[in-house]
Amino acid sequence: MRRLTDSCGAEGAGVWFAAKCELYRAAAEGLELTFAELSRAVSRDLGISRKKAQSVLETAAKCGVFEVKNDEKRTVSGYGFQQEVERYNSISDQRKRAANARWWNDKV
Repeated sequence: MRRLTDSCGAEGAGVWFAAKCELYRAAAEGLELTFAELSRAVSRDLGISRKKAQSVLETAAKCGVFEVKNDEKRTVSGYGFQQEVERYNSISDQRKRAANARWWNDKV
C-alpha cells in the first residue's frame, strides 16, 4: 500500500480501496474479474478516466496489491479475499443460528 501511495499519491489509495471492494464483491458472488472489468468498475466508482484507472491499477499490480494472471482474459485475483469471505459467511451463519436459538428459547 505504501509503495502504491508513494507512486500514485491519494489516487492510488482511492483506487486501492475501490479495487478491494470490487474484489470482495466478486469473491462473495463467486465471480472472476478480468482486469478490464476491474478498471471499468474503478473508473465508474471513482469518477476518473478509464485510462487513469488502468494506469493506477497496473501500478497497484506491480506493487503487489493484487495479481493479474497472464491468461487470455487477464484475470485478477486478490490475496486471501475468498478465504475472508468464507470465514465471514461461517461466522454470520453461527450468529444467525445463535439468534434463532435465543428467539426460540424466549418463546418457550
